[in-house]
Amino acid sequence: MIFKLETGGTEHFARFEDKILLADRRGKPVLISAEDGSILKEVEFGEFQFGSDQIMLASKGRLYAVANDGAAMYAVCADI
Repeated sequence: MIFKLETGGTEHFARFEDKILLADRRGKPVLISAEDGSILKEVEFGEFQFGSDQIMLASKGRLYAVANDGAAMYAVCADI
């Protein structure tokens, strides 16, 4: 094993450049190093968090995702 990172149940992830984009324990997006698993950046996601399906796409410096604010589901976009 190279590294481990407790995510609280994350099932999906996306590759972004030389990093991995996934949901942390709070359902917020983070970029981690593909080399050692260290958290490189917490992506600003406001009040939103990933839903249980964790649908996301990373493209051209942006994160596109399905997320919720505790009351409803939304399609959201955030700079990575």
